[in-house]
Amino acid sequence: MSVLLDTDHLSILLEESQPGCDRLRARLHQIPLDDIATTIVCFQEQVQGWLAFLNRARSDGQVLRAYSKLEKLWRAFSKMNVLPFDESA
Repeated sequence: MSVLLDTDHLSILLEESQPGCDRLRARLHQIPLDDIATTIVCFQEQVQGWLAFLNRARSDGQVLRAYSKLEKLWRAFSKMNVLPFDESA
């Protein structure tokens, strides 16, 4: 069974939002990693959200948080199966 994670799923996992994060992780642990994917569109949405936060940042703490989240996204997505947005999409 293949699973496609959308932006909401990724937000829950990356922000470790509870109680959904634990339930989602438990379900994902039952699926082979090769059968779990997301899309480049989800990557764009996640990055766009943190870039918007960065552009609105008014304090050093907010700037640091935004860059930290962007780095976390980059690292997480580099380990995921990311499907392209192409003609078949």
